[in-house]
Amino acid sequence: MHEFLLLSDLKNSVINLAIIQSFSLLILNVKNAMILFYIFSNNFINHIISNDYDDYDDDFGFYYVNFMKSLSQKIDLNTIQFFFQKDYDFPLLQNALKFYNYNDAMLMNTVRNIFLTILKRKLCFD
Repeated sequence: MHEFLLLSDLKNSVINLAIIQSFSLLILNVKNAMILFYIFSNNFINHIISNDYDDYDDDFGFYYVNFMKSLSQKIDLNTIQFFFQKDYDFPLLQNALKFYNYNDAMLMNTVRNIFLTILKRKLCFD
């Protein structure tokens, strides 16, 4: 996993797009909880989410938001701990909300879906 962190820090849109696409597919298809915990552990996913992708094109934005959507669908009582950083930052929600007022309606609806999924899961935990 450390290699992916090094590659994602290169600020290359092609490499970052490949990482995001690969992990979207991986996360959506993993059924084993232990493998999912391994992927989410060590703050790896938060690092990928928190990278600065502002200079990339619109196509990258769609993949990035769909990546965050696939992550939000895997949040439950056991996995939510992996999405918090120190000082109770929640990068998944913070970075999704950056696209809340985007100029594409489909992308805005996906961001709303992420927000509602996280909110629903949070309310179910209490």
